[in-house]
Amino acid sequence: MGFEDFQKMELKVGHIRSCRKVEKSNKLLCSEVDLAEGRLRSIVSGAAEFYTPEELKNRKVLVVFKLETGQIYGRSF
Repeated sequence: MGFEDFQKMELKVGHIRSCRKVEKSNKLLCSEVDLAEGRLRSIVSGAAEFYTPEELKNRKVLVVFKLETGQIYGRSF
């Protein structure tokens, strides 16, 4: 990632409404995050090594935007 790509990023604070493990993965969690946009966003993270889904529920998190979407285990995120 170059500096030009870095400048395009946005940072927002979100509230994790729910969180679950990603099937077939020991490292990934999928969180439904409220960013005050009128809808929830599904965000995948590698946080399962450090937190349980229950520990992340209702936490505030910093979300980086303008990253490319992708597929993990056949599901688009």
